[in-house]
Amino acid sequence: MLIANKKVQTNAQGNAINTCGPYLLISSLAIALQLLPSDLSLYILVGLVIVYGLPHGLLDPWIFDQNIHQRKTRFIRFSSLYLLLCMLAFGLWLALPTLSLCLFLALSSWHFGEDVETNKEPYAHYLRALYGASIIAFPFVWHTQESVAILAQLGVSASETSAFIIATGLVSLAAFINLFTVFTRPFRLEWLFLLTLSYACHPFAYFALYFCCLHSHRHIRHYAKYLAAARSDLKAPLGRLFVLTLLLLCAILFITYEQALTVSSQLTASLFYLLAALTLPHMLIMYLYGDDKPALE
Repeated sequence: MLIANKKVQTNAQGNAINTCGPYLLISSLAIALQLLPSDLSLYILVGLVIVYGLPHGLLDPWIFDQNIHQRKTRFIRFSSLYLLLCMLAFGLWLALPTLSLCLFLALSSWHFGEDVETNKEPYAHYLRALYGASIIAFPFVWHTQESVAILAQLGVSASETSAFIIATGLVSLAAFINLFTVFTRPFRLEWLFLLTLSYACHPFAYFALYFCCLHSHRHIRHYAKYLAAARSDLKAPLGRLFVLTLLLLCAILFITYEQALTVSSQLTASLFYLLAALTLPHMLIMYLYGDDKPALE
């Protein structure tokens, strides 16, 4: 059974992808999406996020169950708290979109950066967060107009977007300056690959491909060996959060339906809302109960 002896520090060790398979897959998908009609590409990306991106958070109930005195928790206890945190995050976004977006991007930068290995331990967390922030910032460098349009769909006013553009440029520059001295070779190459991918793809396509094929892939791969060793019955915990995720997505789609958005804009906005709503409880569980070197007994 999985035992967390300390709070999560990083999953970076062993997260380097030393084969070109995922990168070839991402490149192939990026090319295919360019050749398809834009609406069809959007539906494919939304499907990819729902099928393979969001499920990396479906392990949360299992991780939670394994670390509360190694006993099963009651469904209503876990799901109520999880759903409450999701709705609080979503409600905050509706009330204060710009502040919520800043918090979401900061949490995401920290979370994505935890995948990365560095050579500088005293400031490792902050350098990883810088790496994660630069991954998010890339689309603003190459596709400013499209990125600003996405911000507008999320409720950010035009007068506030200039600050985002300046910040993303500075973050990308800072990450590049530290790239060859701080981060290990596999992640230096991955950073350059993502920089190129962000240039070639629409911002939403770039983010979806990174989120599904690299970040979620790493998370699922990391815990797969512990799931196999523990021989846990995953049907119940996965079913719980899958149902909760679908309910939350339906609620968000219903709320955003009242906004004057096209179908594609509504899908894009709703997916970002959903990711933001799920990020808070997911990161809380990973911080409290995840582990960089879990033990099995």
